[in-house]
Amino acid sequence: MTAAPDAHLGEQIHMRLFRDRTTTTEFARVLGISKATASQKLHGDRKWTLTELLRAADYLGVEVADLLPAPETCRLTAGRSARLSYAGLTSSGYRHLHSVA
Repeated sequence: MTAAPDAHLGEQIHMRLFRDRTTTTEFARVLGISKATASQKLHGDRKWTLTELLRAADYLGVEVADLLPAPETCRLTAGRSARLSYAGLTSSGYRHLHSVA
C-alpha cells in the first residue's frame, strides 16, 4: 500500500521537529501559517505548497529531496500527464530532484 505524499511529508517533517524539540507553534510561525494549519499538514490532512516545503527544508537544514517519498511509493493522479499531487512535478522532474540530492 502506498502512502499519500502529504502524509509522508508531514511524517518526515514532524520527526525532525520532534528531534529538534521544535514546537508546532514555532514551526507555524516559520511557515507563516496558523498552528492549526501546521498541525493539519504535519498529520497529512492538508496539502503542502511548494513554498512551505522549501521553507520547511531550509528551516530544518535539509534538502527538499530528503523529505520526499521515493518515486515508486507516490500515488500519481491522472491528467494529461501523470503528476505528483503534492508538488505538481512530473515523475521525470521528481526523479531529477532525487538524483541531484
